[in-house]
Amino acid sequence: MTDKQWNWLLRLNDRSRASVRLFGFPGAGAGPSAFTELARRLPPHVELWGVALPGREARFSEPPPSELEPLMAQLTESVLPFTNEPYALFGYCSGALLAYLTAQHLISSGAPAPSRLFVANYPPPHVVNRTARELASCGSDEFWAKIISLGGVPDNILELEDLRAVFEPAFRADYRLLARYEHNARAESRFPLTIVSSDRDPSAAHNVTGWARYATHTAQHEQIRSGRWLLSEATEQLGALLGRLLAGHTEVTPPAASSR
Repeated sequence: MTDKQWNWLLRLNDRSRASVRLFGFPGAGAGPSAFTELARRLPPHVELWGVALPGREARFSEPPPSELEPLMAQLTESVLPFTNEPYALFGYCSGALLAYLTAQHLISSGAPAPSRLFVANYPPPHVVNRTARELASCGSDEFWAKIISLGGVPDNILELEDLRAVFEPAFRADYRLLARYEHNARAESRFPLTIVSSDRDPSAAHNVTGWARYATHTAQHEQIRSGRWLLSEATEQLGALLGRLLAGHTEVTPPAASSR
């Protein structure tokens, strides 16, 4: 692995006998440590790598991404060397959009398709993210009030308001990227797709219907009995689900068909 790949990807569990690599894309403002507990819960056949974006955790001193296309080029370049073996992508919250776009860029570059694309807690790419656009124009106090009301903000930020100024640049940068994203229906790609949701998520049915157009066949919907924020409230169940769905993925998936 090159130094550049080490910057963008962090192995979270060392599984020497793993049959599939799973790349986790965290939500807005978060880094690879968001998947630390999930990595412990996955069975031996799944090796989890967290995506490490600039401006957070070990890359805190770097400016967070400000443009989507250069970001996607970097992510694609980092994941590409792993696509000659079975791999899957898991996008959590806004990381679902980055996971989808990474898969799309990999296919465009001629790489094998992921064994499966997992998405959770985020609407499909063609749905305008109005929340991100509203947040882009908010002052600091209003910004934090809104994202805290959405839920899913780490406890340390909720408890220590002094930390908010430290984390705000990465949060804002991510929401700006989401607000600026413009979907290109002519460039859509399709993959083996699973939408994971909480049984208490009121937006789950709408998200499943929307994401279905990105599935190679019928979109698979898996519900977990838990609070809405699966990565923090249902880590054990989520790990078991991902492990079960990735069992037997020992072959590289041919490039997926595109609607272009």
